[in-house]
Formats: sequence, C-alpha cells, structure tokens
Amino acid sequence: SLFGLCLGLAIAVRPQEGVWISMIPLALLLRASLRRPLAWVFFVPAFALPIGSLLVAQATLYGAPLQTGYHLTPPAASPLHLIQALLFPFGFNATRTSSVAYWYLFKIVWPFSVLALIGIVTLLFKKNGIVGERLRKAASITLLLAVWLLFYYGSFEFYDRFDHNPASIGSSFSRYFLPLYVLSSIFIASALLAIRKYAGRFVAALAVCAITIFSLQLVFWGSDESFARISLVSRENEEMKTKVLLATPPEAIIFTDRSDKILYPDREVVTVFRDPRLFNQPRFEELYSYPLYYDTIASSEVVEIENKKFWGPHGLQAVEPVDLGYRHTLYKLEIRNPKSEF
Repeated sequence: SLFGLCLGLAIAVRPQEGVWISMIPLALLLRASLRRPLAWVFFVPAFALPIGSLLVAQATLYGAPLQTGYHLTPPAASPLHLIQALLFPFGFNATRTSSVAYWYLFKIVWPFSVLALIGIVTLLFKKNGIVGERLRKAASITLLLAVWLLFYYGSFEFYDRFDHNPASIGSSFSRYFLPLYVLSSIFIASALLAIRKYAGRFVAALAVCAITIFSLQLVFWGSDESFARISLVSRENEEMKTKVLLATPPEAIIFTDRSDKILYPDREVVTVFRDPRLFNQPRFEELYSYPLYYDTIASSEVVEIENKKFWGPHGLQAVEPVDLGYRHTLYKLEIRNPKSEF
C-alpha cells in the first residue's frame, strides 16, 4: 500500500511524468508471484487515492477532471499528436541531444559515469549465476531508459540560468535524469567490487574516497548553485522581494519571467505573457484596472525594444525603472492608448 501511495503521489505532483511512472507496476506484473489478486488489494486503493484527489482538484480548478493548467498538446489533439507528445514532446534535434548527453551523463558526473560504464561492461560479459543474470537485465533496462530519456528530453531547449550556462546541478535536466543516476549506483558498486577483486582493497578504497570528495565538492562548494550559496541566494531573494513590496501596492500584478516564486503570494504574478502563439493571453485589457508592473533582467535597450514590439501593441509602456539589485529591474506599466481588442 505504501508503494502504491508513493507512486500515486509522484503522478499527482507531476502528472506529465505519469507515462513512465505507470510502467513500474506494469513491469511488476511480469513476475508470476505479483500477478495474484491479493498482491494488489492494498496497492490499487492507495495508488488511486492521490490520483483521484488530483482529478477532483482539476475538475474544481479547470472545469473537467482531465483538463489541466499545463499540457504539451491541445486537449483536442489527434491520436497521432498525442503519441508524439508522449514519445517526442519537444521534437528531435540530434545535435542538442548529443550535447545534453555529454553534459548530463558524463561531464558534470564523469567519475560516476566511468565507474558505471565499467560496471555495466563487466556485468554484460561475465556470467555468474542468477545474481549476474538479474544485474545484466538491470543493465539492459538502464541503457534502454537512458536512450528513451535522451530522446524524450534531449531536444528540450530551455535555460534555467540567466547566463545560459550549458550545464549545472541546478538545471532541470539533472532532475530529468535522476532515475539514471539512481540506477547507476548498482553498476558503480559492481565496478568497485571488480576493482577490489583485480586491483586490491587499497585501490578500491581510494576510488571510494575520490568519488566521495568529488560529490562533496560538487554539492557543497563546486558552483554558485551548491549548498554553500543557498543561504546567500535566499537573502538576495528576500532583499529583492522587500524592494518590490515597497515599490508596489498590495493589489499590483507583476509580469515576470523568473521571479514568480519569490513574489507570490505577496503579489499576484503573470509568467506566461510573451508566447508568440498566445499573443492575446492573458487578456491584457482585463488587467487595465490593476496597477501593472514588469520585473526583468533585460537591459534598458532591450526594454525599449520590448516597448515598441510587445508592450506598445498591448496599449502599455514600461516606465519608471527601479533597480532591485542582482540584475533585476522593476518597471511600471503605464496604460497608453488602451485597446479593447487585439
């Protein structure tokens, strides 16, 4: 029942990951001992409880159980488009996929990648009974999962960082490939056992110490996203929020690309407002009665261009910049030549 509850909660928290999470109980059905009805008596209700809660919440918020506020394909899409959305939601770009594979499956975790590869190779070519056979199956599943995740996410082009750093531990890609990182621990252990067998305990102990030091350095001090920086970044965010709250009235609505989690719920925020496919969303004219502001890290020259090409056509103008620090600037959006339709 705990297993079913955890799987259900995982899907309820992030429904778009339900495609591959649902494969876990289906894979378990391959075992004869788990195909008995008694094994599922507690699993099914525990699994259905959070899923049912999600459907009720979506019906309350969006008017229908299967309607969501975030989807990769329109609700009325054809079956072919639905299949494409499930397998290749971001299309396929071989160059970008290769880059993502290099950065997130090797570059930032290279000691573990080398050990995992050694472990997989030794398991694939060594026959040592039932345990070895099961580990070889696990290695095959891991490799297939790696290929699928690369096809699924590899062409997804986004930048979580202001500086467009190609890779970092704070990027969403690190989360997307987390199943691979967890599964690779099996083969890293196999590699360490092989090192101990063929090179001795001392060399194996050195390898363990080396990857431990690498992990600690990466997580705690290795970058501006490591734990040592978290408290500082939190203070910076609080300082910026304080300046925004002082500069805006309580009923203000703030357009922002990156500061929504800092400002909400102290201020209402709008985050999706520049998608060329949704030019009239949100309906800007319905917001004219509220004090409107714009938070950005763009330079004043870029904001001038945005005034002409984006804000202007919506009857708005970004004026009166306020320096919030840490590259952020807050602009007031004045109503200029308001329009009822676009």
